[in-house]
Amino acid sequence: WLAYGLWLAITWALLLGCLAVLPHLIQEPVPRALIAAAWLVFTPLHLELWMGQFTFATAALVFLAVVCWRVGRARTAAALWAPAAAIKLYPLALVPWLVRRRRVGALTTGAIVLTAALAWLAWHPDEAEYVWRLNVSEVDLESMHAGNLGLPALWHALLSLGGAVDAHAFQIGSAVLALGLLALSTVAMVRRGADDRVAAAVALLLLPLVSKHAWEHHYVVALPAFTLLYAAWRTRPRYVGALALAYMLLCLPTPLVLLQEGGPAWHPEQAWSPIARAGYHAVKPLAALLIHLIAVRELIRGDQD
Repeated sequence: WLAYGLWLAITWALLLGCLAVLPHLIQEPVPRALIAAAWLVFTPLHLELWMGQFTFATAALVFLAVVCWRVGRARTAAALWAPAAAIKLYPLALVPWLVRRRRVGALTTGAIVLTAALAWLAWHPDEAEYVWRLNVSEVDLESMHAGNLGLPALWHALLSLGGAVDAHAFQIGSAVLALGLLALSTVAMVRRGADDRVAAAVALLLLPLVSKHAWEHHYVVALPAFTLLYAAWRTRPRYVGALALAYMLLCLPTPLVLLQEGGPAWHPEQAWSPIARAGYHAVKPLAALLIHLIAVRELIRGDQD
């Protein structure tokens, strides 16, 4: 309980830090207050806090790093981004943008911190193999249950419309989706003059889109991502509307209790029809994918204000 309390204190400190730097991104007081409120009522964040997870801490460090880069504090930004990439690997998606912008300090610091963090695996090859298998190589169809809300889980649900899911077809399709999104995002982020706010949002939103295990609390990455995008798109009503719609879909808690009709406690979707499963799995990843693709398109077009 002591460790849990300390981690909650750290998480809350990062949350308050993110809210404190909002004026550097959004000068208008009313929109800024609404966005601050949107952070505080976001149900995946509440779930994250209850579970003591660290996805938000990682995303918050990336968010703070981007703000520091924008105000000319490159060393502070490097000191924030590097540990974020060591806590969870998804901030590494921003590396192409860092290379393009020649952020040598951040890249060097990140390489040192990440090497130190991964050095333990060099002396424990069995653990390294387990990490690789769990996150990359293993085809774990049993984890594509109602708690998994990522794009691969939606792909699994769509395949199940035709009957039993073939593991090979699932693996190939998931790999194509992940590699395609990574490649598209990389191309967008390295475009000349790519907006740092939009590039960071694209990198953050990749987590629930490419990870084979994307739980509900992982969608806390939408808080810094959507805030950065609002700052870039605040004069574009259609895009702001898309952000608001996607936010509402991601903010709503999953209705597992309402949808469960006698199914097992850990796998309530077993009592649902294939169409109901597909619809359930579609909401959150498609909302995130919509915003991600708009951001990628705008990076490629170079239309940010």
